[in-house]
Amino acid sequence: MVGDPVGVLEREHEPAAARRGRARKRSAPTRAQPRSGPSAVAESARARRPSRLARLLGDRGGRDPRTSRNISDLVTHPPSRAAQRHSLGPLATLAAIIAVALPSSALGAECCIYWSTGYNDTIGRAPLRGFTPQWDFIHTPGEGAFGLAVDREHLYWGGDGAIGRVGLDGTDPEPDWIPGSPDSRQGAVAVDPAHVYWADFLEDSIGRANLDGSGVDPGFIATSFPGSLALDDTHVYWIGGTSGVGGAIARADLDGSNVEPALVGGTNLAAGVAVDDTHLYWTNFGADSIGRANRDGSGADQDFIAPVTDPWGIAVGERGIYWTSLETGEIGHANLDGSEIDERFVRRAGALNLALGEPGPIGRVRVKRTQVQRSGAIRVRVKVTARQWLSATATGKLTVGAEKRRSYGLEQLPGTRSVRAGETEVVRLKPKNERNERRIARALERGATVTAELKVRLGDRIGNLEIERATVSLRRRAAGH
Repeated sequence: MVGDPVGVLEREHEPAAARRGRARKRSAPTRAQPRSGPSAVAESARARRPSRLARLLGDRGGRDPRTSRNISDLVTHPPSRAAQRHSLGPLATLAAIIAVALPSSALGAECCIYWSTGYNDTIGRAPLRGFTPQWDFIHTPGEGAFGLAVDREHLYWGGDGAIGRVGLDGTDPEPDWIPGSPDSRQGAVAVDPAHVYWADFLEDSIGRANLDGSGVDPGFIATSFPGSLALDDTHVYWIGGTSGVGGAIARADLDGSNVEPALVGGTNLAAGVAVDDTHLYWTNFGADSIGRANRDGSGADQDFIAPVTDPWGIAVGERGIYWTSLETGEIGHANLDGSEIDERFVRRAGALNLALGEPGPIGRVRVKRTQVQRSGAIRVRVKVTARQWLSATATGKLTVGAEKRRSYGLEQLPGTRSVRAGETEVVRLKPKNERNERRIARALERGATVTAELKVRLGDRIGNLEIERATVSLRRRAAGH
């Protein structure tokens, strides 16, 4: 789901030429505009527009404990920019609900970007290069998916009162993997090779648990209104500190000690934070910019990437910086040096939060190491079980004799095989021509050694590829059997 329409009823009967002109504008690449001095007309249209977040949060958005205002009211009738800068409490709550988390040290070479969509209860996925995104890659049961993190085996999300997780292939969902108290609200979540961390803005704390779900410590770090989380090899970083959203980026050691509540100050409604080997990055929602600083907080540049439209969640990896737009729900991208800004890297995503990671297993290949040939026809069989929809292609060669080795190519019958998620299909291979098939059959009758070397390629819809290799011994069926 992307940005909401403005004045739909008013445009219902507009001339066709005007509709075509508006369609051309929508199809053209969106360029962010500076927010200084917006016109009264633009501000009026913005106020009339039903907020995308309001529909996501609905009545479940909760109430801001500092003002007792309903959070859905805040996003349906957002305060002016000036008011936002002077009243940070409500926005601190909102940011904590939908804060993004990036697990940096837990990742290998990332190839996919994942995003959560709040109360739409879905997690999307897209490759970092080419192929079509999967907008509904995983459906998350429970009370929404806000903060998001990924490791080599699971996706983790923060929801209403619990931390959930699911296998990277969508299996074994656990929406209440780490349950919270009735008064808790888990938003941001982050993971490293040993622990999972989460921000609970209602309890003013950051929690931590082991990756097997044991050792739960909901008050691991006491802090006011923690928002987005990020991890590196030595520290945990979060939005909030002493001033809430827009006030500071804080950090502590991974054991919870040495809290620095204002590592980076001067942010402007900061909503998301990410970290790589050298820098911190954050979104300045109030300034339409992305900031950067050294990991020790020095050298802060509040307008490292600017302007960008309503930046919210953020993630960083080897291939660049990624962020979500609260206005459009689309995902943007820029190089690590801030160049080549693309605000529509993933379109129509409806994204709130981001994480980078590996694609997870596609399927499983099983091959019986000794296969009996029951007739003159030579067939080699491979079983493929899909964890998600995949295509399977098998190739190979047959080798006859232990000393005078002769090889014959194998081809798949009937070609590339599609396998649906959760199903198992048998892929069969045969010699490439009938003459070779007869030669191999005669060699088996003589008792010659015949082996098959196989290569099985599994591919999914977004270009991830797994290759399995196996060696099979063939023998003739014994007489009388």
